[in-house]
Amino acid sequence: WDDTLTDDEVDLICGVYYVAGSKCREDQWRTLSWWPRPNLFEKGGMWTGYWNASCESWFQWRLDLIRCGKAKPLASKQWKSALRFAQQGRTIEATLRSHGGCERSVYW
Repeated sequence: WDDTLTDDEVDLICGVYYVAGSKCREDQWRTLSWWPRPNLFEKGGMWTGYWNASCESWFQWRLDLIRCGKAKPLASKQWKSALRFAQQGRTIEATLRSHGGCERSVYW
């Protein structure tokens, strides 16, 4: 057996959609997904080689947004930006904690 997921399996897990392009370029497709693909998530800054508390907090936050209808599928470029923002938030939180100013967890 193979322990590696196929691209189709990853797309299924991440909720990937292929959406037709604009009217002037109907031959092009945009790729949107409810969750970032692994290659983007691993580069986003939260990933430390294992699923950590920051990953779980972010996952729960995103899942809540999806469940209440406040989230939408994102393109790869949007995921890069969103994950970079989440990493910046973690850096700010760590700085505040090191100075004793933040005692509760921040959910990104």
